Amino acid sequence: ISCNGGSNGSINLTPAGGASPYTFNWGGGITTEDRTGLAAGTYTVIITDANGCTATVNATVTQPATAVSGTTVITNISCNGGSNGSINLTPSGGASPYTFNWGGGITTEDRTGLAAGTYTVIITDANGCTATVNATVTQPATAVSGTTVVTNISCNGGSNGSINLTPSGGASPYTFNWGGGITTEDRTGLAAGTYTVIITDANGCTATVNATVTQPATAVSGTTVITNISCNGGSNGTINLTPSGGASPYTFNWGGGITTEDRTGLAAGTYTVIITDANGCTATVNATVTQPATAVSGTTVVTNISCNGGSNGSINLTPSGGASPYTFNWGGGITTEDRTGLAAGTYTVIITDANGCTATVNATVTQPATAVSGTTVVTNISCNGGSNGSINLTPSGGASPYTFNWGGGITTEDRTGLATGTYTVIITDANGCTATVNATVTQPATAVSGTTVVTNISCNGGSNGSINLTPSGGASPYTFNWGGGITTEDRTGLAAGTYTVIITDANGCTATVNATVTQPATAVSGTTVITNISCNGGSNGNINLTPSGGASPYTFNWGGGITTEDRTGLAAGTYTVIITDANGCTATLNATVTQPATAVSGTTVVTNISCNGGSNGSINLTPSGGASPYTFNWGGGITTQDRTGLAAGTYTVIITDANGCTATVNATVTQPATAVSGTTVVTNISCNGGSNGSINLTPAGGASPYTFNWGGGITTEDRTGLAAGTYTVIITDANGCTATVNATVTQPATAVSGTTVVTNISCNGGSNGSINLTPAGGASPYTFNWGGGITTEDRTGLAAGTYTVIITDANGCTATVNATVTQPATAVSGTTVVTNISCNGGSNGSINLTPTGGASPYTFNWGGGITTEDRTGLAAGTYTVIITDANGCTATVNATVTQPATAVSGTTVITNIACNGGSNGTINLTPTGGVSPYTFNWGGGITTEDRTGLAAGTYTVIITDANGCTATVNATVTQPATAVSGTTVITNISCNGGSNGSINLTPTGGASPYTFNWGGGITTEDRTGLAAGTYTVIITDANGCTATVNATVTQPATAVSGTTVITNISCNGGSNGSINLTPAGGASPYTFNWGGGITTEDRTG
Repeated sequence: ISCNGGSNGSINLTPAGGASPYTFNWGGGITTEDRTGLAAGTYTVIITDANGCTATVNATVTQPATAVSGTTVITNISCNGGSNGSINLTPSGGASPYTFNWGGGITTEDRTGLAAGTYTVIITDANGCTATVNATVTQPATAVSGTTVVTNISCNGGSNGSINLTPSGGASPYTFNWGGGITTEDRTGLAAGTYTVIITDANGCTATVNATVTQPATAVSGTTVITNISCNGGSNGTINLTPSGGASPYTFNWGGGITTEDRTGLAAGTYTVIITDANGCTATVNATVTQPATAVSGTTVVTNISCNGGSNGSINLTPSGGASPYTFNWGGGITTEDRTGLAAGTYTVIITDANGCTATVNATVTQPATAVSGTTVVTNISCNGGSNGSINLTPSGGASPYTFNWGGGITTEDRTGLATGTYTVIITDANGCTATVNATVTQPATAVSGTTVVTNISCNGGSNGSINLTPSGGASPYTFNWGGGITTEDRTGLAAGTYTVIITDANGCTATVNATVTQPATAVSGTTVITNISCNGGSNGNINLTPSGGASPYTFNWGGGITTEDRTGLAAGTYTVIITDANGCTATLNATVTQPATAVSGTTVVTNISCNGGSNGSINLTPSGGASPYTFNWGGGITTQDRTGLAAGTYTVIITDANGCTATVNATVTQPATAVSGTTVVTNISCNGGSNGSINLTPAGGASPYTFNWGGGITTEDRTGLAAGTYTVIITDANGCTATVNATVTQPATAVSGTTVVTNISCNGGSNGSINLTPAGGASPYTFNWGGGITTEDRTGLAAGTYTVIITDANGCTATVNATVTQPATAVSGTTVVTNISCNGGSNGSINLTPTGGASPYTFNWGGGITTEDRTGLAAGTYTVIITDANGCTATVNATVTQPATAVSGTTVITNIACNGGSNGTINLTPTGGVSPYTFNWGGGITTEDRTGLAAGTYTVIITDANGCTATVNATVTQPATAVSGTTVITNISCNGGSNGSINLTPTGGASPYTFNWGGGITTEDRTGLAAGTYTVIITDANGCTATVNATVTQPATAVSGTTVITNISCNGGSNGSINLTPAGGASPYTFNWGGGITTEDRTG
């Protein structure tokens, strides 16, 4: 026995000796010589020969000691969804060597690289005995994954973001790798960007989790629009602040408790506001409101009038202060800066500078007491266009006699014979003073005239025109003369033509007016183009009507309610239309539509068929009527007039004449009553490809006896032993008439076969292939054998490879079908080209992704709803994309966008100005961050890194690095608030020639302490004991800035002195002497001391 427990043992017995024949007795009624289908055991047979002699023979049938079996050692999958499972199979029992069939063409003893599932193997030993062994490979219940809770950054550019990570799935404990050596579960102190962590479980399974920490798109900042103060000393400055960046809403702090966004009513100065966003992020913004340096003002130089009433005064105005350019308003629309040609009076001008600030300046122009003048009495013109006006002039004022100048050499005092207009005379008095007098001579406002409204004639040749006349101008009432005694204002019932009327006003003035009454150029008419009927009795006639003359648009009346311009679908006949134009004028037109005299027709002469089934009939056709030439259509592409070679039947021809009119003619060709024929009974082939078919033929019709011709020399009535096919026999009757009979011997339509629809593996290395098998041909039902004990019709869960199935139909016929399951050549993957960010904190990074492998097209998931292939406008960080191919296979690709380590910035070291008004300030600029080299723009074309020779002020430089990133740096160079100066208080010398003068000096401005140099080695601040003279001191402050101060000490112009006039004593011993004292010099008043208590100026007695 080949297999333990089987029953395929056999004993082949060979008797010998004795006398044959032999008989055999195995017991249990078994008398065969040999035995088959035996189980293991010892069998005994008694052999009896022809003489009754017997022999007993024993034979033992054995089997393998044990049945075929197998044990498995399973290594389960470490990670959910993985394929690293394995089965180690150990066969036993039966007879080695063994073979193995796992299905799908896999015949190895052991299996590796397995996904989760139950696997079945058929073990076959050397005797063909089999055992089926099942092994189940398991995997963790869920894959490793992780969820994140992100705390975003509060302020742009900050680093207070955090990620709280919660791992799940797989097998704990977990480890974490954020890159850069960071292995904590959670992250804090993060800048904006996408962070990627790889979670690894206890089995080494990993999951990649991305978390994006965001920040406000831009830092808090603010821009200002400043409206500077329009007028010096004003307070109408405004600052319009626009906060941006950060997270709204914002709060504002200008200091002094002011928290509004914008500022109004500001005086000149620099204002600082701190903007705070919703996250507490701040930005400080400065804005400077300026004003004009001085207020608007103006000075005038006046030139007065030479003559009373004159106008040669002038005012020369010089504006100053405020902001030029200036505008000027003297009133009365005068806006020049200076004024000339002025009469006497006080003139006021409002000066307005470029900011709208104003100053009012008054200037008075004077004149002599009395002016030359003149009065006029005007006699106006009686009629428009006349010249009978006059002016009577009376001069006054000034000094007579007078002279007159009307221009054009006219020097008379008065004027006559004047046309309308304004006349100017210059009166000059005896002193040459002049007065200009204007006098206007008027006339009626307009001349007599008339306008007409003409109603033209509606129809050519009519007389329903009219003229509506409206007179105007001159003086009403009016009279009218049309000629022919017609004096009405308007006219009616007029024929075409030009009509003239003379209008006369109340003053006898006349105007001639022409009016033309027109009529349509031609009367209404019309022309027709007729399309006649093509076929007698038809109704495809057309009339194409073209109206003309009169006035369009036109209307049409054909009668019977028909109002179209043209007519179609007409029968033969005469048609009448009335054309009416826009003015109601009409024209009547007739048009006649004709048709052919007679309809198309045809006659036939038929020659019938001589024998039933023949085709020697003919038809001779004669067309008539309609319009020749004719065409013919018998159907089937036959267009001849006559027909020959016809079988029996009714034939129809359509005759078409030259106009396309048709007639249908039928003709019937007949044949004898009965034709030769034959019927067959066919026995078909039982199996596709066999040759046991037969045909039993029965002839009929015609006249017997019959003969038969199957071709190939075969003349029997019936046929046998036929393969599949169509067989043709010609039956000939006694009259030589023939019939051709076909008989088809069939076989099963197709041999057994099978078609497959293969679903290939979606992802390289997968096992989701399937084969859908459809058996065909042969006779159902079918059985299937894929090997390895697999007998299903279809297959699923297949790895890549070629699979073979044997299909067996109900008759035992077989077909072998092969099907190949493929997989993508390579797994899905992707490569990236990263363009890093040019400026720290920027977002112009980009990732150019190129997917490969798998099956295109691909889809992309960067997270956050972003599904583009490439990325632009990126901030620094690591970005993760999942690429999914057309089969749903995925690959995870990471790309890191970097940025310069720090943003472009700059620091300054400022050397301030030593002396107020100086220009020795310097700024030493040190650029940092970004990517060197740097360029610098201070404005005004200055591009050096550092600045020297600077005046006081705030300087702004834009630093640009090699990537075009910029930083704006402000630096303020200061100076002492005021320049060094000094004031003096002088005590002058009391007595001419004295030296008790003193100078008390007070230094100010600059930077104390001060030093003093009066010259001659004197360095004290103040001076005493000074003689009269001018003293100069140079004050030097702590920065070395100097100021020169002059001080003059004065003394009385002369020294005190006195002169005396003495009256001597007239008599010796007398006391009538006197001294008259006159003090001089020094400074009065004087006091006197004669001694002895006498203090009078003079002395007597």
